[in-house]
Amino acid sequence: MLNAHDFKRSVLGPLLRGERPSGDFPATLFAAELNTPLDYLFESDHWNEVFGAGKRLMRAGDKLRAALAADGYSAQELLCVTPSGLLTLAPDPATAARWTEQIERAVAQETEIVTVSTIAQPCDTQQILAGCTARRVP
Repeated sequence: MLNAHDFKRSVLGPLLRGERPSGDFPATLFAAELNTPLDYLFESDHWNEVFGAGKRLMRAGDKLRAALAADGYSAQELLCVTPSGLLTLAPDPATAARWTEQIERAVAQETEIVTVSTIAQPCDTQQILAGCTARRVP
């Protein structure tokens, strides 16, 4: 198993540049998305409450990315990033589980009621190159 630095150098970096990694390495596809942020935003018809909710949602989205930034992931190393979610590759399921815990805690502290859905799907570089649909055959 590669450490985070070697994973980014050997797997994530080449994939983001459109190159093939030098070998078949394990990875974990990780995604996080705020659940129904617009319901939270428009819960009230009072402008000041909507404005405050919008600011809290923006901070919650920032905290999604901050959990990964703490491990050295920059915006350029995310496969997809939106104001309310992200998609990337983690070096292993344990890292993805740690991100999930950090993100859930941060979003709950920021908004009090908005939840976040996450998924961590173990795969390998061959599956990624095949569109995450191919299963390895022993």
